[in-house]
Amino acid sequence: MSSAESTATAADGTATEKIATNDGNDTVIEVSHLSVTYRSSRRSVTAVNDVTFAVRHGETVGIVGESGSGKSTLVDTFLGILPDNADITGTFSLFGEDFTHADERQWRQVRGRVLGFVPQDPRTNLDPTMTVGRQTEQIVRLRHPEQSRDDARKRVIDLFTEVGIDRPELRYRQYPHELSGGLQQRVLIAQALASEPEVIVADEPTSALDVTVQKRILDVLESLVRKRGITLVMITHDLAVASDRTQRLLVIHNGRLVEHGETRQVLDHPHEEYTRHLISCAPAFQVNENVHDDEREQADAETTPSDDIAVSWNDVSKVYHERGGRGAAFNALNHVSLTARTGRTLAIVGESGSGKSTLLRLALALSAPTSGTVLVDGRNIHELHGRALRVERRNFQLVQQNPFDSLDPNYTVRKVIDEPLRSFGYGNRQRRNQRIAELLDRVSLPERLLDAKGSELSGGQCQRVAIARALAIGPKILFLDEPVSALDVSVQSQILDLLKELQEALGVTYVFVSHDLAVVAGLADDIAVLERGNIVEHGSVDDVFGHPRSAYTRKLLDAIPGR
Repeated sequence: MSSAESTATAADGTATEKIATNDGNDTVIEVSHLSVTYRSSRRSVTAVNDVTFAVRHGETVGIVGESGSGKSTLVDTFLGILPDNADITGTFSLFGEDFTHADERQWRQVRGRVLGFVPQDPRTNLDPTMTVGRQTEQIVRLRHPEQSRDDARKRVIDLFTEVGIDRPELRYRQYPHELSGGLQQRVLIAQALASEPEVIVADEPTSALDVTVQKRILDVLESLVRKRGITLVMITHDLAVASDRTQRLLVIHNGRLVEHGETRQVLDHPHEEYTRHLISCAPAFQVNENVHDDEREQADAETTPSDDIAVSWNDVSKVYHERGGRGAAFNALNHVSLTARTGRTLAIVGESGSGKSTLLRLALALSAPTSGTVLVDGRNIHELHGRALRVERRNFQLVQQNPFDSLDPNYTVRKVIDEPLRSFGYGNRQRRNQRIAELLDRVSLPERLLDAKGSELSGGQCQRVAIARALAIGPKILFLDEPVSALDVSVQSQILDLLKELQEALGVTYVFVSHDLAVVAGLADDIAVLERGNIVEHGSVDDVFGHPRSAYTRKLLDAIPGR
């Protein structure tokens, strides 16, 4: 369901008015012994099991849990978009009116006007063929069909201003791909507000955003709740976000509500083992434990022997030009010098557009520097071509951000891992099968998954397969591009533990690109902080986190939720 569809509303407002004027009851959402079971010809799966809770007017309530816990089914229930094969028992009420078995006509009267929805991924919820202004204007005119086009446009500009979109007149005319992730998310919030709802359901609204952009988006939501008196239900797997931004917390596990109460009470004094497990896995809560005050050796190329350097960027600049080189120039990197030491983890952090991905692309020989040199394992990677470059690529591999997108959906696990082995001429089939079995054991996956395809695996299993594939040909260096940002907190913790174990056992060097400083604190030895193509801070994690010298670094650290 698109954002526009989720906020659409019918012209007949009878049911809506009945709900909206139900002032005698402070309860906005009431769920009583709710169970949702998906049925197919082969089996039945109960996604929500006997859940009871209520949300009061003006509250901000967090619903937390891992993938598969039942959070998405609850969202679909709140929005009336459960599939036809879903059987519901118990009751779901909105402003005192039972909507458990409401038909589509009834739901259309409340979607948008009473219930607003902020989805997780702007890329799949904004129409790429239409400007964001026109998309939002459509929703405004559905709510107020009597408005003229000019009035609707002014309303959109006001909404964009309210959610903190800079230059709203310009943004009105832009397409989604012309906006940053943070601006796209603000557009989705504006669309949720366009029909003037009383309740907003936000489904992982900041999971794909940089820590500072995340803070700004959450500030916008918090301000709107306070100013408009909106009730906010926030679904998230990030306990740190819930800690900072919610008043009450519901913890869902295997479809059951295992713990609920005031947020601080739940996090400070959890009763359930599962809640304690989630808290122990949340990297933001561990930042201060992972960073110590003792001084460690600085990651300075001038004092590091050359044979101890795995990757070095030497006075590197990268300039991009618009319109085939005839337009304005954009400096993605400005005379950057940086080293990654052998057997250690260098983290490169910064906001979107800071130059992190450009540094990675240069080291992977996917792009050439405008000036300066990049040495990987002691060789200038951009002087190599053809077969020489191919041979050198054995020494470094990439683990990408999204585990589902990085695996060919038509390949089995066996074929995914076998592909680089065959590509580099590694032994005969028997030897390759032995190597595949070794790698599967190395990343703690059972052999029964060898014939499974990516679509049959969880996110954590997919990322383990991606790591096994990257290790297949025995590289000395792994480049890790946000390798855990798409994973639940406990799975994230497992992958980070796996990476630590692999580095200790194999001596591999990691270059770890991330926007999550809490993750960095638990994994990296050294850190480089990038701002607009410039290194503003570089040193050991202990030194940078414990004694940040740059105002920009302090801003990033202050934005870590739950710290």
